[in-house]
Amino acid sequence: MISVEERRYLHWLASTQWRGRGHVVEMGPWLGGSTVCLADGMAENPARGSRELHAFDSFVWREFMADKYPLPIAPGESFERFFLENMAMHSGFVRTHASLLPDEEVSGDIMAQAVRDGASRNLPPVAWAKVMPIEILFVDGAKSWTGLVSLLRTFGPALIDGARVAFQDYKWWGAFWVPAIAEYLQDHLEIEHILENNTVTFRARGAIDLRTLLQVPTWDVLDAVECAGMLDDAAHRLASRGDLNGAAMVRLGVVRMWQQRGSTELAAEALREAQLTWPATTNDYPIVSARAWLEESSGGHYPPPVRARIRRRWARVTRRFGKR
Repeated sequence: MISVEERRYLHWLASTQWRGRGHVVEMGPWLGGSTVCLADGMAENPARGSRELHAFDSFVWREFMADKYPLPIAPGESFERFFLENMAMHSGFVRTHASLLPDEEVSGDIMAQAVRDGASRNLPPVAWAKVMPIEILFVDGAKSWTGLVSLLRTFGPALIDGARVAFQDYKWWGAFWVPAIAEYLQDHLEIEHILENNTVTFRARGAIDLRTLLQVPTWDVLDAVECAGMLDDAAHRLASRGDLNGAAMVRLGVVRMWQQRGSTELAAEALREAQLTWPATTNDYPIVSARAWLEESSGGHYPPPVRARIRRRWARVTRRFGKR
């Protein structure tokens, strides 16, 4: 479920940038497509020493996963053994932790119900001893605001100076909490690598102490207007580094944020604005999926404005003939 670019990047990160000063931690490895890239890189890196790769996941099989890769197990069962089989050649230093991050309750969100964990297994919460230093933290499995806040409170105090924190969902509109929460921590996390796909990596300025992390608002007290501002700031940050497409996708996240905060009207308004300003160079899939999600979540119908449809069609025509 990650791109070729992201797989190559993770291998490069672990094989050439990792100094063996801390462990490598991955949240949400699924069957190990990303884990094997990190592990291969670590194995090639002479700095590995006794450091390990710690993979955290619920390892609970869910229905949508069968569309990605069929396994002979039923929803609710553990797929940890299949992950371990895929990591067999690196079994000496890959460790699994079957555990859960908490999630807030969001009614009517089909996407949340599909990817967040249910109560089908009695799993412990994600835990980490801050005396175990972390040099690379790859985050793909924090599927809610509450989940990401909990993850950072768990692993943040163990980050070493210069640690890389890579967010695989940073630019994906459906994970608005990732860029927003990163903005709350901008004094501690500095953007370093921006991939063409959704991943954005930050360099940590040392450990993030719990006092700072406690200042990141929890979901129940989150100010939605402030959150929208954080998303806009994150988009400006990407745009200033030349990633206009990524900026558009981050701004699109406000659609899901407003709907989850209970304002369909503001979500629809944000969608309309995004459709009018969507860059011609950006893939249509995010905007199409955001519109479909809002319609399913709210029961409304939100067709693209006529001006937006004409502009997109003209852009496709000019791109097509421009290649000839």
